[in-house]
Amino acid sequence: MGLYNLSEFVEILKGDCGIRDLPLPIDDKEIVRHFELSALREFSIRYPVIKEIWVTESEALDFQQRSISGCVTYQIPEKFWQGTEILDVLHLLPGGYGSEANMYMPNVVLGSADMLIESVADIKMAAALGSMMTHAPTWRFDPPDRVVIYNGWTSGSYRFEIALKHDLSLATIPPGAFTNLRQLAVLDLKAYLYKKMKRITNIETGIGSIDLKIDDWESADREMQDLLRDWDDTVELGLQSINYF
Repeated sequence: MGLYNLSEFVEILKGDCGIRDLPLPIDDKEIVRHFELSALREFSIRYPVIKEIWVTESEALDFQQRSISGCVTYQIPEKFWQGTEILDVLHLLPGGYGSEANMYMPNVVLGSADMLIESVADIKMAAALGSMMTHAPTWRFDPPDRVVIYNGWTSGSYRFEIALKHDLSLATIPPGAFTNLRQLAVLDLKAYLYKKMKRITNIETGIGSIDLKIDDWESADREMQDLLRDWDDTVELGLQSINYF
């Protein structure tokens, strides 16, 4: 359960924008839709939900490519990200034989390290093999749910650390991050409304006409971009873990 539910958060945004009691050209449903596609996505890219998962050999899609390209593609099961989306794969560790050691078996090699080294008569070949086996696996994330692993184990499971988009219910937003999400969402809503309402000077209500004063919203889009650039300078998604606000 988050600090606020979605309905409460929308009311807070409307209050911060000073539009809670105004008849708007958009309803709450459109506000929520825009928030999900814009502010929530931008926030999630920089401060995602971090989840650690195990992906087993059964999720591998093309083992036949091991000897050709030295890589294999794994598909992250939907059960780990259902209802949201994977933004990136931040970290990967082998979970099979010898996974705690700083040694990795390339895809093109079969057998254990001891067996291979004992079978190599030429010392130069043994040295080259040992050098190849000390390379850590690398990976490439292919949205929406595939990870191409290079120089990995011949078989086995992997421990992935994945970055997910926050749930629209806001249940995944840490309490300490709501202030920052609110700041971004208010600027985003002002910028969105300004584009829709900048040619409207007043709104007719049941009790008369209300003069709109939205000139200060003109800078909202620029302020939002400045805020995002500031966040970009302070966030590194390549880190093994992220400290939230």
